Amino acid sequence: MTALYTRFNTKHANAKKQKAAARCVKQLATANSIQTSKIKPRDLSKSPINNIDSLKSPVIHRLIS
Repeated sequence: MTALYTRFNTKHANAKKQKAAARCVKQLATANSIQTSKIKPRDLSKSPINNIDSLKSPVIHRLIS
């Protein structure tokens, strides 16, 4: 009888661990989605390629010509 009892307890403990792990993963996933939704898309007008002053730089001028 004790063997049956310990086996049940082990199964129960493993199920608890699996549920806890699943909960942890779910929390991480929601945290990541919240984090990524807060990141705003970059303003491309401020990027160096669209900036006219950077086109006047000698390195880029050499590449263009």
